[in-house]
Amino acid sequence: MSESTADFFQHVSRELALGRTVAVAVVTRRHGSGPREPGAKMAMDNDGRLWGTIGGGELEHRVMERARGVLQTGRPERIEFEMKNEDAAAAGMMCGGWVEVLVARLQPEDPHVNRMIACADAALASRQPFVLIIALSGEGLSLKAVWDLVVGGRPVMATAYTALLTAAWATPPSVVGLPEYRASADGFLYLEWVLPPEAVYIFGAGHIGVELVPLCRRAGFRTVVLDDRIDYADSARLPDAHEVLVLDSFIGCMDRLPIDDRSFIVIVTRGHMHDREVLEQALRTSARYVGMIGSARKKSTVFTALAAAGFTANELDQVRCPIGLTIGAESPAEIALCIVAELVAVRRGVLPSRRCS
Repeated sequence: MSESTADFFQHVSRELALGRTVAVAVVTRRHGSGPREPGAKMAMDNDGRLWGTIGGGELEHRVMERARGVLQTGRPERIEFEMKNEDAAAAGMMCGGWVEVLVARLQPEDPHVNRMIACADAALASRQPFVLIIALSGEGLSLKAVWDLVVGGRPVMATAYTALLTAAWATPPSVVGLPEYRASADGFLYLEWVLPPEAVYIFGAGHIGVELVPLCRRAGFRTVVLDDRIDYADSARLPDAHEVLVLDSFIGCMDRLPIDDRSFIVIVTRGHMHDREVLEQALRTSARYVGMIGSARKKSTVFTALAAAGFTANELDQVRCPIGLTIGAESPAEIALCIVAELVAVRRGVLPSRRCS
């Protein structure tokens, strides 16, 4: 999904902190083709402000109508949409599949909700994974939806579902990012791993870096920008960045960064020497992706120097240079677009991740 569940929790947290009640819509199940995958989420407040999407079009319009009712009554709804019958065709819902959407109300004065959101915030701040669990029981007007988190093997709230939720942590969703729907004694459990968003480290806050930041953020990445020029590494120039760091030098610039196998490194500094310095450090990390901007000539020069420094051909072959998908990009905005497209392709498994020995 373009917006991560982590970003979604952070948005809901901000809304609740402002005293706003929100209706949250979650795609819980899908069979066949549908606008969005299970786990897609949308939030709407009493003023009709939206965040996130469950697919747009007629499906989203109908869910918004139902969400208004949920905001008024507080009763959750489980809504099924058939996208291959005559009514669906007449409404332009031509995907041909079946989708189930849960809509539930979260209120700022609800202590259960506040504790859950606070625990989600704390887990994300410490980059700790957790499992989001929604326990569903009953039908129609009797439908109940109990939200909980399992952090570090323990449910946040002590409820009638505690034993079931603890067991769920022992057998969490088998695929990270792909929610599961399981039968329980009196209904169903929706389970979803929530991981801190993948981090993109952008080395260089020039024209391309500036264009990269909002695209990376909207694609669901935690976006960190680093430069040794204080006038460039300025949060006012980069308002969408999660973090902007001013470096004394690019030498040793990764020594204190928490780069791991969920990190993406984008090298777009102002010169060949800086690019080489950053790339040499990047090759010593476990980053999932390393890409460097540059022409074929620059690539040859930098790679020859790094080979002389002891890096193998296999290590250098895994650097994406020239960076980004080939779309004929020329302007900084176009180049940023092709870079983010490549990041998403690696994240989604369309392109291979970097392999570290």
